[in-house]
Amino acid sequence: MHEIHWGVDRARFSPAPWEDKEGVQIVSLRAWEPNYQIGTLVEAFALLRKQLPGTPLALHLLGGGSLEQALRAQVQALGLAQSVDFHGRLDDAGMAAVLARCK
Repeated sequence: MHEIHWGVDRARFSPAPWEDKEGVQIVSLRAWEPNYQIGTLVEAFALLRKQLPGTPLALHLLGGGSLEQALRAQVQALGLAQSVDFHGRLDDAGMAAVLARCK
């Protein structure tokens, strides 16, 4: 029998101080596939921008998948291109770097 721990390896992903971080940063680490509903997250982000005008908001999409073109088109159609970053697939160090910048 093997024990599998679900969670975060804090040696690789450690929180960074928030004091100098601006606004709200939302991060998705899920693949861009239909079962993860990333399009719904983009819609929710658009609603949040409307509800919090003037608040610095950013959505970071890490991963990749078959819905990339559709998600990029959705982001453009909703006028979110300046607020949504498509990072693509990143290794652990890349994910940790994005997460460290975010709050």
